[in-house]
Amino acid sequence: MQTSLERLDGDRVRLRVEVSAHDIDHAFEHAIRDLGKNAKIPGFRPGKVPATVLRARLGAEAIVAEALDGHLSSWYGRALDLERIEPVARPEIDYSDPPEAGQPWAFTAEVTVAPTATLPDPLTLEAQRRELPIPAGAIDERLERMRDLAGQLEPVDGAAETGLVALIDFQATVGGKRIKGASATDYLVELGSGRLLDGLEDAIVGMRAGETREATTVLPAEADRKLAGREAVFTITLKELKRRVLPELDDAFAQEVSEFDTLAALRSDVTDQLRSRADEAIEGEYRAAVLAALGEAATVEVPPMMVERRLKERLEGVARGFARRGVRLEQYLAASGQTIEDIVLSLRPDAEASARQELALKALSERLAGTIDEAELEAFVLQQATDEGEKDPASTTRKVLESPAARESLREELLLKKALDHAVEVCQPVPFTEAPEVEDTGVAADETAAAESGIWLPGDPR
Repeated sequence: MQTSLERLDGDRVRLRVEVSAHDIDHAFEHAIRDLGKNAKIPGFRPGKVPATVLRARLGAEAIVAEALDGHLSSWYGRALDLERIEPVARPEIDYSDPPEAGQPWAFTAEVTVAPTATLPDPLTLEAQRRELPIPAGAIDERLERMRDLAGQLEPVDGAAETGLVALIDFQATVGGKRIKGASATDYLVELGSGRLLDGLEDAIVGMRAGETREATTVLPAEADRKLAGREAVFTITLKELKRRVLPELDDAFAQEVSEFDTLAALRSDVTDQLRSRADEAIEGEYRAAVLAALGEAATVEVPPMMVERRLKERLEGVARGFARRGVRLEQYLAASGQTIEDIVLSLRPDAEASARQELALKALSERLAGTIDEAELEAFVLQQATDEGEKDPASTTRKVLESPAARESLREELLLKKALDHAVEVCQPVPFTEAPEVEDTGVAADETAAAESGIWLPGDPR
Protein backbone atom coordinates (compact mmCIF):
# COMPACT_ATOMS: atom_id res chain seq x y z
CA MET A 1 0.00 0.00 0.00
CA GLN A 2 1.23 3.48 -0.95
CA THR A 3 -0.10 6.67 0.67
CA SER A 4 0.37 10.41 0.34
CA LEU A 5 -1.01 13.27 2.42
CA GLU A 6 -2.10 16.74 1.30
CA ARG A 7 -2.89 19.46 3.83
CA LEU A 8 -6.07 21.43 3.04
CA ASP A 9 -7.55 24.48 4.71
CA GLY A 10 -8.06 24.35 8.46
CA ASP A 11 -7.62 20.90 9.98
CA ARG A 12 -8.65 19.08 6.79
CA VAL A 13 -6.38 16.67 4.93
CA ARG A 14 -6.71 14.68 1.74
CA LEU A 15 -5.29 11.17 1.97
CA ARG A 16 -4.51 9.37 -1.30
CA VAL A 17 -4.29 5.60 -0.97
CA GLU A 18 -3.08 3.15 -3.61
CA VAL A 19 -4.08 -0.45 -2.92
CA SER A 20 -1.97 -3.20 -4.48
CA ALA A 21 -3.36 -5.61 -7.07
CA HIS A 22 -2.73 -8.43 -4.58
CA ASP A 23 -4.96 -6.79 -1.99
CA ILE A 24 -7.67 -6.12 -4.59
CA ASP A 25 -7.69 -9.78 -5.68
CA HIS A 26 -7.79 -10.85 -2.03
CA ALA A 27 -10.84 -8.61 -1.47
CA PHE A 28 -12.60 -10.06 -4.52
CA GLU A 29 -11.93 -13.62 -3.33
CA HIS A 30 -13.46 -12.81 0.05
CA ALA A 31 -16.43 -11.10 -1.59
CA ILE A 32 -17.19 -14.08 -3.84
CA ARG A 33 -16.86 -16.52 -0.94
CA ASP A 34 -19.13 -14.44 1.29
CA LEU A 35 -21.74 -13.92 -1.42
CA GLY A 36 -21.65 -17.63 -2.25
CA LYS A 37 -22.63 -18.60 1.30
CA ASN A 38 -26.14 -17.18 0.83
CA ALA A 39 -26.59 -17.34 -2.94
CA LYS A 40 -29.48 -19.60 -4.04
CA ILE A 41 -28.75 -20.82 -7.54
CA PRO A 42 -30.57 -23.84 -8.99
CA GLY A 43 -28.37 -26.89 -9.27
CA PHE A 44 -25.90 -25.87 -6.58
CA ARG A 45 -25.84 -26.28 -2.84
CA PRO A 46 -25.33 -23.09 -0.73
CA GLY A 47 -21.65 -22.32 -0.44
CA LYS A 48 -20.74 -24.62 -3.35
CA VAL A 49 -21.46 -22.28 -6.26
CA PRO A 50 -18.39 -21.92 -8.57
CA ALA A 51 -16.90 -18.43 -8.76
CA THR A 52 -17.50 -18.19 -12.52
CA VAL A 53 -21.19 -18.96 -12.04
CA LEU A 54 -21.46 -16.36 -9.25
CA ARG A 55 -19.82 -13.70 -11.40
CA ALA A 56 -22.18 -14.44 -14.26
CA ARG A 57 -25.29 -14.54 -12.06
CA LEU A 58 -24.60 -11.66 -9.65
CA GLY A 59 -22.69 -9.33 -11.92
CA ALA A 60 -19.48 -7.37 -11.41
CA GLU A 61 -21.18 -4.49 -9.57
CA ALA A 62 -22.43 -6.71 -6.73
CA ILE A 63 -19.00 -8.30 -6.27
CA VAL A 64 -17.24 -4.91 -6.28
CA ALA A 65 -19.75 -3.54 -3.76
CA GLU A 66 -19.21 -6.53 -1.46
CA ALA A 67 -15.43 -6.25 -1.76
CA LEU A 68 -15.45 -2.55 -0.89
CA ASP A 69 -17.94 -3.05 1.91
CA GLY A 70 -15.66 -5.64 3.49
CA HIS A 71 -12.25 -4.05 2.92
CA LEU A 72 -12.41 -0.32 2.25
CA SER A 73 -12.55 0.61 5.93
CA SER A 74 -9.50 -1.56 6.72
CA TRP A 75 -7.51 -0.03 3.84
CA TYR A 76 -8.44 3.42 5.13
CA GLY A 77 -7.41 2.42 8.65
CA ARG A 78 -4.04 1.13 7.46
CA ALA A 79 -3.47 4.39 5.60
CA LEU A 80 -4.20 6.38 8.76
CA ASP A 81 -1.64 4.28 10.61
CA LEU A 82 0.98 4.80 7.91
CA GLU A 83 0.49 8.56 7.87
CA ARG A 84 0.11 8.70 11.67
CA ILE A 85 -2.97 10.91 11.63
CA GLU A 86 -5.97 10.79 13.94
CA PRO A 87 -9.35 11.62 12.37
CA VAL A 88 -11.94 13.48 14.41
CA ALA A 89 -14.82 13.04 11.95
CA ARG A 90 -16.04 10.59 9.35
CA PRO A 91 -14.10 10.65 6.06
CA GLU A 92 -15.41 11.61 2.63
CA ILE A 93 -14.14 8.81 0.39
CA ASP A 94 -14.00 9.22 -3.37
CA TYR A 95 -12.64 7.34 -6.39
CA SER A 96 -12.91 7.74 -10.13
CA ASP A 97 -13.27 4.11 -11.23
CA PRO A 98 -14.22 0.93 -9.33
CA PRO A 99 -11.48 -1.62 -8.63
CA GLU A 100 -10.72 -4.34 -11.18
CA ALA A 101 -9.25 -7.78 -10.59
CA GLY A 102 -5.50 -7.94 -11.12
CA GLN A 103 -5.08 -4.15 -11.11
CA PRO A 104 -3.97 -1.69 -8.41
CA TRP A 105 -6.61 0.77 -7.35
CA ALA A 106 -6.60 4.21 -5.74
CA PHE A 107 -9.03 6.23 -3.68
CA THR A 108 -8.93 9.47 -1.73
CA ALA A 109 -10.27 10.29 1.71
CA GLU A 110 -10.84 13.85 2.92
CA VAL A 111 -11.18 14.07 6.67
CA THR A 112 -10.85 16.48 9.58
CA VAL A 113 -7.90 15.58 11.77
CA ALA A 114 -6.83 16.54 15.27
CA PRO A 115 -5.87 20.22 15.44
CA THR A 116 -2.34 21.48 16.03
CA ALA A 117 -1.81 22.86 19.52
CA THR A 118 -0.05 26.20 20.05
CA LEU A 119 2.71 26.29 22.66
CA PRO A 120 4.40 29.31 24.27
CA ASP A 121 7.71 30.32 22.73
CA PRO A 122 9.99 30.12 24.61
CA LEU A 123 8.49 27.16 26.43
CA THR A 124 8.54 27.53 30.22
CA LEU A 125 7.09 24.87 32.49
CA GLU A 126 6.87 24.13 36.19
CA ALA A 127 6.00 20.79 37.79
CA GLN A 128 6.13 19.38 41.29
CA ARG A 129 8.86 16.85 42.01
CA ARG A 130 8.56 14.62 45.04
CA GLU A 131 11.40 13.79 47.41
CA LEU A 132 10.87 10.16 48.38
CA PRO A 133 13.08 8.93 51.24
CA ILE A 134 13.47 5.22 51.87
CA PRO A 135 10.89 4.37 54.56
CA ALA A 136 12.26 3.68 58.03
CA GLY A 137 12.71 -0.04 58.50
CA ALA A 138 12.43 -0.87 54.78
CA ILE A 139 16.01 -2.15 54.60
CA ASP A 140 15.58 -4.34 57.69
CA GLU A 141 12.26 -5.60 56.32
CA ARG A 142 13.92 -6.65 53.04
CA LEU A 143 16.71 -8.43 54.91
CA GLU A 144 14.14 -10.21 57.09
CA ARG A 145 12.33 -11.46 53.97
CA MET A 146 15.63 -12.77 52.61
CA ARG A 147 16.27 -14.40 55.97
CA ASP A 148 12.84 -16.00 55.93
CA LEU A 149 13.43 -17.42 52.45
CA ALA A 150 16.75 -18.88 53.60
CA GLY A 151 15.15 -20.54 56.62
CA GLN A 152 15.23 -24.33 57.08
CA LEU A 153 12.30 -26.53 58.13
CA GLU A 154 12.94 -28.91 61.03
CA PRO A 155 10.43 -31.52 62.29
CA VAL A 156 8.89 -30.90 65.74
CA ASP A 157 6.71 -32.95 68.09
CA GLY A 158 3.59 -31.76 69.85
CA ALA A 159 0.36 -30.07 68.85
CA ALA A 160 -0.05 -27.74 65.88
CA GLU A 161 0.02 -24.04 66.70
CA THR A 162 0.26 -20.73 64.88
CA GLY A 163 3.72 -20.17 63.43
CA LEU A 164 4.45 -23.84 62.74
CA VAL A 165 4.42 -25.33 59.24
CA ALA A 166 1.97 -28.19 58.70
CA LEU A 167 2.32 -30.94 56.11
CA ILE A 168 -1.26 -32.03 55.33
CA ASP A 169 -3.48 -34.05 53.02
CA PHE A 170 -7.01 -32.79 52.44
CA GLN A 171 -10.13 -33.66 50.47
CA ALA A 172 -13.35 -31.62 50.13
CA THR A 173 -16.93 -32.80 49.60
CA VAL A 174 -20.20 -30.97 48.96
CA GLY A 175 -23.36 -32.85 49.75
CA GLY A 176 -21.30 -35.99 50.26
CA LYS A 177 -19.76 -35.79 46.77
CA ARG A 178 -16.05 -35.20 46.32
CA ILE A 179 -15.09 -31.92 44.61
CA LYS A 180 -12.85 -32.31 41.63
CA GLY A 181 -9.62 -30.34 42.07
CA ALA A 182 -10.23 -29.66 45.78
CA SER A 183 -7.77 -32.16 47.16
CA ALA A 184 -4.04 -32.17 47.82
CA THR A 185 -1.33 -34.47 49.12
CA ASP A 186 1.75 -33.32 51.06
CA TYR A 187 0.56 -29.72 51.10
CA LEU A 188 2.77 -27.38 53.15
CA VAL A 189 1.10 -24.44 54.88
CA GLU A 190 2.33 -22.06 57.56
CA LEU A 191 -0.35 -21.75 60.22
CA GLY A 192 -1.36 -18.13 60.62
CA SER A 193 -0.51 -17.18 57.03
CA GLY A 194 -4.17 -17.01 55.99
CA ARG A 195 -3.62 -19.16 52.90
CA LEU A 196 -6.40 -21.60 53.72
CA LEU A 197 -10.14 -21.00 53.56
CA ASP A 198 -11.92 -19.71 56.64
CA GLY A 199 -12.10 -22.28 59.43
CA LEU A 200 -9.52 -24.73 58.08
CA GLU A 201 -6.55 -23.36 60.01
CA ASP A 202 -8.64 -23.31 63.19
CA ALA A 203 -9.33 -27.01 62.69
CA ILE A 204 -5.63 -27.81 62.26
CA VAL A 205 -4.52 -25.93 65.40
CA GLY A 206 -4.26 -28.48 68.22
CA MET A 207 -3.91 -31.49 65.92
CA ARG A 208 -1.00 -33.92 66.23
CA ALA A 209 0.83 -35.83 63.52
CA GLY A 210 -1.31 -38.71 62.25
CA GLU A 211 -4.59 -37.13 63.37
CA THR A 212 -7.54 -36.51 61.00
CA ARG A 213 -10.28 -33.92 61.46
CA GLU A 214 -13.19 -32.50 59.51
CA ALA A 215 -13.85 -28.79 59.03
CA THR A 216 -16.82 -27.08 57.42
CA THR A 217 -16.52 -23.86 55.42
CA VAL A 218 -18.36 -21.89 52.73
CA LEU A 219 -16.73 -21.94 49.31
CA PRO A 220 -15.74 -18.44 48.09
CA ALA A 221 -16.84 -16.53 45.01
CA GLU A 222 -13.83 -17.55 42.92
CA ALA A 223 -14.81 -21.21 43.20
CA ASP A 224 -16.77 -22.97 40.47
CA ARG A 225 -19.99 -21.01 39.87
CA LYS A 226 -22.10 -24.02 40.77
CA LEU A 227 -20.26 -24.41 44.06
CA ALA A 228 -19.61 -20.81 45.09
CA GLY A 229 -21.40 -20.04 48.35
CA ARG A 230 -22.12 -23.69 49.16
CA GLU A 231 -21.01 -25.41 52.34
CA ALA A 232 -18.11 -27.83 51.93
CA VAL A 233 -16.67 -30.41 54.32
CA PHE A 234 -12.88 -30.75 54.32
CA THR A 235 -11.25 -33.90 55.67
CA ILE A 236 -7.76 -32.94 56.82
CA THR A 237 -4.95 -35.28 57.88
CA LEU A 238 -1.91 -33.77 59.60
CA LYS A 239 1.14 -35.77 58.50
CA GLU A 240 3.98 -33.76 60.01
CA LEU A 241 4.75 -30.55 61.87
CA LYS A 242 7.80 -28.43 61.10
CA ARG A 243 9.35 -25.30 62.54
CA ARG A 244 11.09 -22.73 60.36
CA VAL A 245 14.59 -22.11 61.72
CA LEU A 246 16.01 -18.81 60.52
CA PRO A 247 19.75 -18.11 60.06
CA GLU A 248 21.50 -15.36 61.98
CA LEU A 249 21.93 -12.03 60.21
CA ASP A 250 25.71 -12.12 59.91
CA ASP A 251 28.46 -12.37 57.32
CA ALA A 252 27.82 -16.10 56.82
CA PHE A 253 24.21 -15.30 55.93
CA ALA A 254 25.33 -12.69 53.40
CA GLN A 255 27.67 -15.20 51.77
CA GLU A 256 24.89 -17.81 51.58
CA VAL A 257 22.21 -15.64 49.97
CA SER A 258 24.28 -13.25 47.83
CA GLU A 259 27.60 -12.62 46.15
CA PHE A 260 28.73 -10.40 49.03
CA ASP A 261 31.20 -11.43 51.73
CA THR A 262 29.82 -9.27 54.54
CA LEU A 263 26.44 -8.30 55.93
CA ALA A 264 27.44 -4.65 55.63
CA ALA A 265 28.01 -5.04 51.88
CA LEU A 266 24.67 -6.84 51.49
CA ARG A 267 22.90 -4.11 53.44
CA SER A 268 24.51 -1.48 51.22
CA ASP A 269 23.32 -3.31 48.09
CA VAL A 270 19.75 -3.57 49.43
CA THR A 271 19.86 0.16 50.19
CA ASP A 272 20.99 0.90 46.62
CA GLN A 273 18.19 -1.26 45.19
CA LEU A 274 15.53 0.48 47.26
CA ARG A 275 16.95 3.89 46.37
CA SER A 276 16.99 3.00 42.67
CA ARG A 277 13.38 1.82 42.82
CA ALA A 278 12.33 5.00 44.64
CA ASP A 279 14.18 7.14 42.08
CA GLU A 280 12.41 5.35 39.20
CA ALA A 281 9.04 6.00 40.87
CA ILE A 282 9.91 9.66 41.39
CA GLU A 283 11.09 10.08 37.78
CA GLY A 284 7.96 8.42 36.36
CA GLU A 285 5.71 10.59 38.51
CA TYR A 286 7.66 13.73 37.58
CA ARG A 287 7.49 13.00 33.84
CA ALA A 288 3.72 12.61 34.17
CA ALA A 289 3.58 15.96 35.99
CA VAL A 290 5.65 17.62 33.24
CA LEU A 291 3.34 16.21 30.58
CA ALA A 292 0.35 17.57 32.51
CA ALA A 293 2.02 20.99 32.70
CA LEU A 294 2.71 20.87 28.95
CA GLY A 295 -0.94 20.12 28.29
CA GLU A 296 -2.02 23.05 30.47
CA ALA A 297 0.37 25.36 28.62
CA ALA A 298 -1.08 24.45 25.23
CA THR A 299 -3.74 26.47 23.45
CA VAL A 300 -6.01 24.11 21.56
CA GLU A 301 -9.68 23.19 21.25
CA VAL A 302 -9.81 19.45 21.89
CA PRO A 303 -12.23 17.76 19.46
CA PRO A 304 -15.10 15.94 21.22
CA MET A 305 -14.43 12.78 19.17
CA MET A 306 -10.92 12.51 20.66
CA VAL A 307 -12.34 12.74 24.16
CA GLU A 308 -15.09 10.22 23.44
CA ARG A 309 -12.56 7.78 21.99
CA ARG A 310 -10.41 7.99 25.11
CA LEU A 311 -13.46 7.74 27.34
CA LYS A 312 -14.40 4.50 25.60
CA GLU A 313 -10.87 3.12 26.09
CA ARG A 314 -10.91 3.99 29.80
CA LEU A 315 -14.36 2.52 30.33
CA GLU A 316 -13.26 -0.71 28.67
CA GLY A 317 -10.19 -0.71 30.92
CA VAL A 318 -12.37 -0.34 34.01
CA ALA A 319 -14.54 -3.26 32.90
CA ARG A 320 -11.46 -5.43 32.26
CA GLY A 321 -10.08 -4.51 35.67
CA PHE A 322 -13.21 -5.69 37.43
CA ALA A 323 -13.34 -8.82 35.25
CA ARG A 324 -9.82 -9.77 36.39
CA ARG A 325 -11.16 -9.65 39.94
CA GLY A 326 -14.12 -11.87 39.11
CA VAL A 327 -16.75 -9.12 39.13
CA ARG A 328 -18.79 -7.78 36.24
CA LEU A 329 -19.05 -4.01 35.92
CA GLU A 330 -22.84 -4.32 36.25
CA GLN A 331 -22.39 -6.03 39.62
CA TYR A 332 -20.17 -3.24 40.86
CA LEU A 333 -22.63 -0.60 39.72
CA ALA A 334 -25.49 -2.34 41.53
CA ALA A 335 -23.39 -2.75 44.68
CA SER A 336 -22.09 0.82 44.75
CA GLY A 337 -25.33 2.50 43.76
CA GLN A 338 -23.68 4.17 40.77
CA THR A 339 -24.73 4.34 37.13
CA ILE A 340 -22.63 4.05 34.01
CA GLU A 341 -23.14 7.80 33.59
CA ASP A 342 -21.52 8.37 37.00
CA ILE A 343 -18.44 6.43 35.91
CA VAL A 344 -18.23 8.26 32.58
CA LEU A 345 -18.50 11.56 34.45
CA SER A 346 -15.61 10.59 36.74
CA LEU A 347 -13.46 9.45 33.81
CA ARG A 348 -14.12 12.46 31.56
CA PRO A 349 -11.63 14.93 33.14
CA ASP A 350 -8.79 12.44 32.72
CA ALA A 351 -9.84 11.67 29.13
CA GLU A 352 -9.94 15.39 28.28
CA ALA A 353 -6.57 16.03 29.93
CA SER A 354 -5.05 13.04 28.13
CA ALA A 355 -6.23 14.25 24.72
CA ARG A 356 -4.91 17.77 25.41
CA GLN A 357 -1.54 16.41 26.54
CA GLU A 358 -1.21 14.27 23.41
CA LEU A 359 -1.88 17.25 21.16
CA ALA A 360 0.58 19.39 23.12
CA LEU A 361 3.30 16.73 22.99
CA LYS A 362 2.80 16.25 19.25
CA ALA A 363 3.07 20.01 18.71
CA LEU A 364 6.32 20.09 20.67
CA SER A 365 7.65 17.14 18.65
CA GLU A 366 6.86 18.98 15.40
CA ARG A 367 8.53 22.15 16.72
CA LEU A 368 11.71 20.21 17.53
CA ALA A 369 11.61 18.57 14.07
CA GLY A 370 13.67 15.63 15.25
CA THR A 371 14.48 12.54 13.21
CA ILE A 372 14.91 8.86 14.00
CA ASP A 373 17.42 6.92 11.91
CA GLU A 374 17.17 3.20 11.24
CA ALA A 375 19.86 2.25 13.76
CA GLU A 376 18.10 4.16 16.53
CA LEU A 377 14.75 2.60 15.64
CA GLU A 378 16.20 -0.91 15.61
CA ALA A 379 17.96 -0.36 18.94
CA PHE A 380 14.71 0.88 20.49
CA VAL A 381 12.72 -2.18 19.35
CA LEU A 382 15.53 -4.54 20.39
CA GLN A 383 15.61 -3.01 23.87
CA GLN A 384 11.83 -3.36 24.19
CA ALA A 385 11.97 -7.02 23.12
CA THR A 386 14.79 -7.67 25.60
CA ASP A 387 12.97 -5.94 28.46
CA GLU A 388 9.84 -7.98 27.73
CA GLY A 389 11.79 -11.22 28.04
CA GLU A 390 11.53 -12.39 24.43
CA LYS A 391 13.50 -15.60 23.82
CA ASP A 392 15.05 -14.23 20.62
CA PRO A 393 14.97 -10.41 20.81
CA ALA A 394 16.80 -10.00 17.51
CA SER A 395 14.26 -12.17 15.64
CA THR A 396 11.35 -10.34 17.28
CA THR A 397 12.91 -7.02 16.25
CA ARG A 398 13.18 -8.10 12.62
CA LYS A 399 9.55 -9.27 12.54
CA VAL A 400 8.26 -6.05 14.10
CA LEU A 401 10.18 -3.85 11.68
CA GLU A 402 8.86 -5.77 8.67
CA SER A 403 5.54 -3.91 9.04
CA PRO A 404 5.60 -0.38 7.57
CA ALA A 405 2.76 0.68 9.86
CA ALA A 406 4.60 -0.66 12.92
CA ARG A 407 7.79 1.14 11.86
CA GLU A 408 6.00 4.48 11.56
CA SER A 409 4.17 3.96 14.84
CA LEU A 410 7.41 3.19 16.67
CA ARG A 411 9.19 6.06 14.96
CA GLU A 412 6.52 8.48 16.19
CA GLU A 413 6.65 6.91 19.66
CA LEU A 414 10.39 7.66 19.79
CA LEU A 415 9.89 11.20 18.55
CA LEU A 416 7.24 11.84 21.21
CA LYS A 417 9.55 10.38 23.84
CA LYS A 418 12.28 12.77 22.74
CA ALA A 419 9.80 15.64 22.92
CA LEU A 420 8.89 14.71 26.49
CA ASP A 421 12.61 14.40 27.33
CA HIS A 422 13.02 17.96 26.09
CA ALA A 423 10.05 19.15 28.16
CA VAL A 424 11.59 17.54 31.24
CA GLU A 425 14.89 19.31 30.53
CA VAL A 426 13.32 22.78 30.29
CA CYS A 427 10.83 22.25 33.13
CA GLN A 428 11.57 23.90 36.47
CA PRO A 429 10.93 21.44 39.33
CA VAL A 430 9.17 22.87 42.38
CA PRO A 431 8.75 21.33 45.85
CA PHE A 432 5.99 18.77 46.12
CA THR A 433 2.90 19.72 48.11
CA GLU A 434 0.06 17.37 48.93
CA ALA A 435 -3.08 18.10 46.94
CA PRO A 436 -6.20 18.82 49.01
CA GLU A 437 -8.43 15.83 49.55
CA VAL A 438 -11.53 15.75 47.38
CA GLU A 439 -14.53 13.52 47.42
CA ASP A 440 -13.97 10.56 45.12
CA THR A 441 -17.10 9.74 43.16
CA GLY A 442 -15.40 7.53 40.61
CA VAL A 443 -15.08 3.79 40.29
CA ALA A 444 -12.43 3.66 43.01
CA ALA A 445 -14.69 5.33 45.56
CA ASP A 446 -15.71 3.30 48.59
CA GLU A 447 -15.52 -0.23 47.26
CA THR A 448 -16.83 -1.37 50.62
CA ALA A 449 -20.23 -1.02 49.00
CA ALA A 450 -19.42 -4.12 46.98
CA ALA A 451 -18.49 -6.10 50.07
CA GLU A 452 -21.53 -4.90 52.00
CA SER A 453 -23.78 -6.15 49.22
CA GLY A 454 -22.25 -9.63 49.32
CA ILE A 455 -19.85 -9.27 46.40
CA TRP A 456 -16.41 -10.43 47.45
CA LEU A 457 -13.60 -9.20 45.21
CA PRO A 458 -10.93 -11.91 44.88
CA GLY A 459 -7.68 -10.66 46.30
CA ASP A 460 -9.39 -8.47 48.87
CA PRO A 461 -8.81 -9.20 52.56
CA ARG A 462 -11.54 -11.48 53.82
